[in-house]
Amino acid sequence: MTQEKVIDKIKKLLRLSKSPAEAEAMLALQKAHELMLKHNITVHEHESLSTEEKEVITDRRKVSNSELRIANTIRMHHPVELLVGRGRTLIIIGHPDDVEIFNTILRYMVAAFEVLSSKAVEEYYNPTYEDGKIDALYGIFGLNPDRNRSRSTSIKIKNEYCTGFVKGMDRALTEIETQYALVLVTTEAVQKVNDKMCTGSRPITATSIGDTRTREKGEKDGYSVAKAKGKMVDA
Repeated sequence: MTQEKVIDKIKKLLRLSKSPAEAEAMLALQKAHELMLKHNITVHEHESLSTEEKEVITDRRKVSNSELRIANTIRMHHPVELLVGRGRTLIIIGHPDDVEIFNTILRYMVAAFEVLSSKAVEEYYNPTYEDGKIDALYGIFGLNPDRNRSRSTSIKIKNEYCTGFVKGMDRALTEIETQYALVLVTTEAVQKVNDKMCTGSRPITATSIGDTRTREKGEKDGYSVAKAKGKMVDA
C-alpha cells in the first residue's frame, strides 16, 4: 500500500471515529492508530490528515492514582503532554486526534488493569501455585503477616501490582517503537501550551505492600496486554 493510500485510509477512519455510534467510533479510531503506528505517521505531521492539525486542545478528567500512573507511561510513548491538577485532575494536552487516540489507549489499558489487578488482590489473599494448589506455606508458616483482608491492605496490593503493570507496559511499548522505528515527539504548538499551563510538578505517590510476587505478576500482565494490542498492527 502506497503512502498516499495509507493516508487516505487513515483519513476515512478518523472521520468514522466521529460517529455517534460509540462502538464504531472506537473501532475506527483504534484501526487508525494501528495504521499510524505501522507506517510511522502522526496526525499532526502530515497536512492531508487533518484540517485541525495546528489546533491544540486540553482534555480534563478526574482519575485514580493507578490511572495517573498508566497515563504517564502511555504519555512517554505518545505525542501528547500531561499535567496533573488539584484533586488528581489529569490534563491532556495535544492535537485533537492525538488526544482521542491517547484516550482510547488509556481506556483500554485501564479496563484491563482493573480486571487483572482485582484478580491479583484475590491471589494475594489466597495464594496458589501455578498448578492451582493452595500455597500452604503462606498460611502455615506465616510468611506474610498482612494476609488479613482490609481496605488499606487491598489498596497497597493494587499499588504494588500497578508498579509492575506500568513497568511491563513501558517495556512492551518500547519494543513496539523499536520494531517500527518510531520517533514520537510532541509538536512545538503542544509544547508551548504545556509550558504556559505548567506551574510545577505534582509527584505521583503510592504506598505498596512490598510483595515481589504481586509486582512480578503485574509486570507480566502489563507487558502481555500492551504487547497484544501492539500486535494488532500486524493483523
